[in-house]
Amino acid sequence: MKNIMQTEWWLDSLALPATLLWGRIQLLDDGTATALHYEFGLKCFLSKDEARNYLEADEFRPLEYLVEEGYVERFVSPPSAQSDTALLDKMIVERPSRK
Repeated sequence: MKNIMQTEWWLDSLALPATLLWGRIQLLDDGTATALHYEFGLKCFLSKDEARNYLEADEFRPLEYLVEEGYVERFVSPPSAQSDTALLDKMIVERPSRK
């Protein structure tokens, strides 16, 4: 079984600020990576760069970048669940409108 070495959370930048549409990249110990997309599920890639390109092509940006640039508040945190299947149900978050 492959071990997860790193996890990155991403958000669909076009849906902000009204909706948080999550994506996740996990780098595995053999150098391959997976991307979990809120709509398309889990995809496997030969490298982290390929996984990043996959999410970037769908207008996703790293959560860390979006926080640093002020597009997302610092308190926003990724969803969590016991499995990827359960996580998919939590990867679309409608936010209350601001007045």
